[in-house]
Amino acid sequence: MSKTSYRKGVKLEYELKELLEADGFFVVRSAGSHGPADLVALKNGEILLVQVQKDGHLPKWKEDALKLAAKRAGGWGYFAYKVKGMWHLRQVYPEGHVTGTVKGGTSKVVP
Repeated sequence: MSKTSYRKGVKLEYELKELLEADGFFVVRSAGSHGPADLVALKNGEILLVQVQKDGHLPKWKEDALKLAAKRAGGWGYFAYKVKGMWHLRQVYPEGHVTGTVKGGTSKVVP
């Protein structure tokens, strides 16, 4: 991965982190993450594990790792990416594939 690509990914992680925080979540970013989640968000007993990608593709092995981590944590696993200023979130755990979108400028996250 090039430095430019890495920086883009970090920028996206911080952007989504700020949106989740504006929605009342306490959010921890896993710096240099090679783990199942880039962000862990907590609010009133809710646990969200979020894998942020620069495009709309989540490799199967990353999805499987995210599902397992969310299951073990008793939380929800989400895959997030941004296209044309709009965040897209896809629930990967529990099964059901609930999707939602968030406009870049709004603070309300809609799963």
